[in-house]
Amino acid sequence: MSNEAVALGLYNVCKTFGGLKAANDISIEVKEHEIYGIIGPNGAGKTTMFNLITGVIPVSSGQIKIYGEDITNIRADRICAKGIARTFQNIRLFNSATVMENLLIACQQTIGYSPFDSCLRTPRFFREEKAARERCRVILEKFNLWDKRDVVANKLPYGSQRRVEIMRALMTNPKVLLLDEPAAGMNEEETATLAEMVRTIRKEFDLTVIIIDHHMDLIMDICDRLTVINFGTLLMTGTPWQAQNDQSVIDAYLGVDD
Repeated sequence: MSNEAVALGLYNVCKTFGGLKAANDISIEVKEHEIYGIIGPNGAGKTTMFNLITGVIPVSSGQIKIYGEDITNIRADRICAKGIARTFQNIRLFNSATVMENLLIACQQTIGYSPFDSCLRTPRFFREEKAARERCRVILEKFNLWDKRDVVANKLPYGSQRRVEIMRALMTNPKVLLLDEPAAGMNEEETATLAEMVRTIRKEFDLTVIIIDHHMDLIMDICDRLTVINFGTLLMTGTPWQAQNDQSVIDAYLGVDD
C-alpha cells in the first residue's frame, strides 16, 4: 500500500456458518477516495462481506477497521455513526412515505435535538428540522429529483428509486458508502446515469465508495481497483484491467475443464 490513508480495512476476516466458510481469511485495504469494486460469481460471498462490515452479522475472526479504528462486531447503528452507510440488493425504501420523508428519516442519525425538544417544539427543534430539510433539498436538486419530493417512493420509476436509496444513505454523512448491486434491474441508460452519480458522489461528498455489481461494464468503467472473491476466498486484487486478464478470475466466471 502507498502512504494514502486506508479508509476501510479488512484483516484476515473469516465468517463461518456451521461448516460453511462464507468468508475465508479475507484481507482488503481500500484507500481513501477510491471507487473500489468487489466482484465474483453468484454465491461468492460478496454481500456477506457487506453484512460483516455493517454489523448485520458478526465476524467469526479477524478485524474490520475504518480509518484505523476497530469496528469489528460493534452494533450496526454505531457502525453507521462511525461513518459507514450502505444500500441493499433489494430496494428498501419506505414505500408508503414520500421521497422527502425517506431522506428526512435518515437525517435522524445526525440530528441534534432531544426528545424533550421534539415534544415541546423548542426553537432548537425547528432549527434542526429546517436544516435537515435544507440538506434534503440540496441533494434532491443535485440529482434532479427535487420535483419528485412529494411523490410516494413506490410510485417512482425503478431507476429513480435506486437513486433515492443512495441519497438516503448519503443523508447519514458517511465517510464510506457501500453500494450492493445498485445497477441490478437497470437498463443501459439508467446504468449510465448511475455511473455518473457515483463519480459525482465521490468528488462532491468527499467519499470512498465500495461497489458490488454484476454489470461488468459498470465495474470496469468506474472502479479504480477491485477485489475478486469466489466461494468466500479472495482470488486477486488489482486494477480492472488486471482482473480481466487474470486466469483465476476467468476460470471462476467461465469454469474449468475437468
